[in-house]
Amino acid sequence: QRLGLGLERFEHKESSAIENNIDGIEDLFQDEFDTFNSACLDLCKEMKIPNSNVSSDWMTFIEQNDQTFIKLSDCVYSSKYFAKGNAKCHFAWNPRTKNPMCIKVIENKSGNNHETEMLEKLMRHTGQKPGEHNIVKYYGHEVRQGHTCLKFEIVHPKNSFRKDLTNMSDRNVVTYMRELLKALDSLHNRYGITHRDIKPENFVHNFETNTFRLIDFGSAVYMSDDHGIALKRAGTRGYK
Repeated sequence: QRLGLGLERFEHKESSAIENNIDGIEDLFQDEFDTFNSACLDLCKEMKIPNSNVSSDWMTFIEQNDQTFIKLSDCVYSSKYFAKGNAKCHFAWNPRTKNPMCIKVIENKSGNNHETEMLEKLMRHTGQKPGEHNIVKYYGHEVRQGHTCLKFEIVHPKNSFRKDLTNMSDRNVVTYMRELLKALDSLHNRYGITHRDIKPENFVHNFETNTFRLIDFGSAVYMSDDHGIALKRAGTRGYK
């Protein structure tokens, strides 16, 4: 009889543990959806705003197969990334502003908050108008499942320097370099910051809209900083 009671208690504990694990898994993925529409509808309900349609220019990123859609507090982003370096960049949509965004996902580990701190300082330096200096607009960040999701404006993920290189006119080259130097001049002479990782992938562009943005401030430091991260190596091999 005692053995029977013991087994019954064990089975009850085992069943409770399994149920708790299942609940934990469901909580873990409660912000992940199979379709963009379901994710966007759920977010719009939370935000108490009407659902918004994505413009056709950006639908190609939503219509890709074999992906899920992750809900943050103010946007939905696709699990497939369009760019990858030290971190992955994903297409996102903000239903309130009805604008696309870029979500940069980085590991949330000790000492990995330098970029967010630098971006917050840059936004204050520029009076929340970084585009006037060809610096990417930063909207803040959220932590999700051991990763930090940095939110940015997006220029156009289909454009890349490598793809455009064969089609660039002399005028395009002059424009590209002028706008890059404008960004660096603001960083160096206005704010005393050095980027330390200048390369084509970090100066995104769209010639059609005449939009240019310097991105990736993970290695950026104040030029007056003579300790800490400033002493660490930075840059990308081949561009140093």
